[in-house]
Amino acid sequence: MKKAIIVLLLLLAIFFAPSPVNAQISSDDGPSDIELMQLKSIATYKQILQFSKEYLTFEDEFGGAYLDSSGNLVINVVEGNKKNFCDVLEIPSDVIVNEVRYSFRELKETQSLIEKHMYEYDIASIYSSEKTNMIVIDLRDNYEENFFHIKELAKIDNLDINYVGADANKALTANYYVTNGNYFSSNGFNFTAGFDAKNSSGKDGVVTAGHIQFDVEYGDEIYYGGSIAGYRKQSVFGGSADASFIELKDTLFTHWHSTHNLIGNKYYTAVGLDPEYLLVGLSIDKFGGRTGETTGSIIATDVSETFYIEGVYYTISHTVRTNYMSLKGDSGGPITYWVWTGGTSIARFVMGIQSYALLDENDEWVDGTSYSGFTRVDYIKSALNITFD
Repeated sequence: MKKAIIVLLLLLAIFFAPSPVNAQISSDDGPSDIELMQLKSIATYKQILQFSKEYLTFEDEFGGAYLDSSGNLVINVVEGNKKNFCDVLEIPSDVIVNEVRYSFRELKETQSLIEKHMYEYDIASIYSSEKTNMIVIDLRDNYEENFFHIKELAKIDNLDINYVGADANKALTANYYVTNGNYFSSNGFNFTAGFDAKNSSGKDGVVTAGHIQFDVEYGDEIYYGGSIAGYRKQSVFGGSADASFIELKDTLFTHWHSTHNLIGNKYYTAVGLDPEYLLVGLSIDKFGGRTGETTGSIIATDVSETFYIEGVYYTISHTVRTNYMSLKGDSGGPITYWVWTGGTSIARFVMGIQSYALLDENDEWVDGTSYSGFTRVDYIKSALNITFD
């Protein structure tokens, strides 16, 4: 039986142009060769999705898509449909096409069915894997009994059910000294600034993790370098978001301004996410106060996570699981990736903020076992009713 683990809260519409030649980078050191290859693959994928609108059986045959370690586009097709699928959609020869048992729609339908019983069956997390064509489930207790119930409930048998231990728990992570270009603190807790935004009243502010609400109350003063920078306003923890809005102080003699600066003399151009480009394998960067800039790639694009805090269960849906390293104190840090913004220009965009991580009992990262997760900016925007610069 695996050692019990501790899950810790650490806590567009974008349009892509054709593949650029001699691309002009709009910020810092620019994307790697693999990231450029990913952008080329994403452009191909979007074209395929456009063609699929006229293909009536697309959802019955499409088994998901992802980017491999070299940045190539991989598309899964239900067994027996590969030739017709490729012919009708004119799949380019450089796209890798695999045959799988189930359509991605079947996986998602079964995931949605199981999600209705997350508390009942002690489910810590669940997602559909584009790479393995399976539903991946982590159980925190009563493994054999809940394994049987889930197998009975599921419409398919491609289930990867794992045990994480009865002692697995969730804890707030905003309790370390942090810096992410700027860092904030309140009531003895510190957390990472994510990105700038405006609330529904047009007030300037910064988005950070929502789970600070368990230690920082509405209206509490938020400090920067010992000075009051603003106040905690909206916070959401649950549904599809883990986010708070910090309203910056603006008085006659004191004015606080949010920026697009990131640590390491880097910056982001804009905030936004087009879900069509949220692909497994996509390279991303996390900027956090505790661990600084760490890089990784997307593992799963639609993960539901449960958290048990102060005697109450919370569920956050539509999170994104990744393999970049994060630790306590990275809560709220921006997650960025590269996009084409037109012509030959490439820019860094923010797609979410750091939310949670799977660590060992000593709050340490374990290579090959640990993972991180973030909340998407589109769900943050809706939950907090904010706008982005």
